[in-house]
Amino acid sequence: MSAVAQRPEVAAPLLELRGVSKEFHVPGHRTPLSAVSDVSFSVHDGETLGLVGESGCGKSTTARVIIQAPKPTRGQILLRGVDLASLRGSALRRARRQVQMVFQDPYSSLDPRWKVRDLVAEPLRVNRIGTRAEQVKRVDELLHLVGLNPKQYGDRRPRNLSGGQAQRVGIARALALSPSLVICDEAVSSLDVSIRAQILNLLEDLRTELGLTYLFIAHDLTVVKHVSDWVGVMYLGRLSEYGRSEAIYRSPAHPYTASLLAAVSEMPEADRPEVDEIPSPFNPPSGCRYRTRCPYAQAKCAEEVPELREVAENHRVACHFPLIAH
Repeated sequence: MSAVAQRPEVAAPLLELRGVSKEFHVPGHRTPLSAVSDVSFSVHDGETLGLVGESGCGKSTTARVIIQAPKPTRGQILLRGVDLASLRGSALRRARRQVQMVFQDPYSSLDPRWKVRDLVAEPLRVNRIGTRAEQVKRVDELLHLVGLNPKQYGDRRPRNLSGGQAQRVGIARALALSPSLVICDEAVSSLDVSIRAQILNLLEDLRTELGLTYLFIAHDLTVVKHVSDWVGVMYLGRLSEYGRSEAIYRSPAHPYTASLLAAVSEMPEADRPEVDEIPSPFNPPSGCRYRTRCPYAQAKCAEEVPELREVAENHRVACHFPLIAH
């Protein structure tokens, strides 16, 4: 099991993953699909951890495993020290109230038949929180909080909303139960650039106002840069780099992180590194999973799985030959 990337602070984390793995048995394949492999990280109160990587790297599966839908194959997921994987029934339902999600496609996450006020009120009704009058008042407060006038938008249905407005409804719904942790799973990737900036600013304002903690999942490193205190980079189910946001963007230590940054930089397209085909998660490369695409790979990379190790203060990398000295 790899070491957890630790903070220097003494305070216990809000969320901690310890050696979490998730495998799926897919019909027609003899070997299981390794979606998440031995992932460890922590998130402290009031922080935003950005989890980034290409499509299929396992970041969204990690988010769903955190809320136990599905449960991990191995490892521990600790919410304020309580292992969520050990909970069942009402105990798990109570714990889930502390972790809510905002999804990529706001329209698919909202029932098209329901009005906005009913969509936002549903978590309150399902969990039997408050009287009917208290629920109505809470819904109005939540809509105001995300920048929607309840009188103007409360009786609309999702089809009568723009993408940004629908995502604001999704955020209000996620906040209904006053969670400690909000997981944003590609929450702005389907929005136009101008609307994306508005939603990112809203999320940051809510973090300050409500003291929220975010796990922000994205494939766009430029988006993550502006919202995250810490960044974890995933490749083919594993965490390849982890550290303070400014450190990773200033001096990436893993060749994969460097390639992602180069892909979104201002360098001419002709000079950008080629993006090779990602190996199959049913049969990942031995040793370092990135070695088949890495220009620095050596024999050791095929023989040994690199563990997360510190290359600088608050900066860890899973690479036998990191780009910065340690």
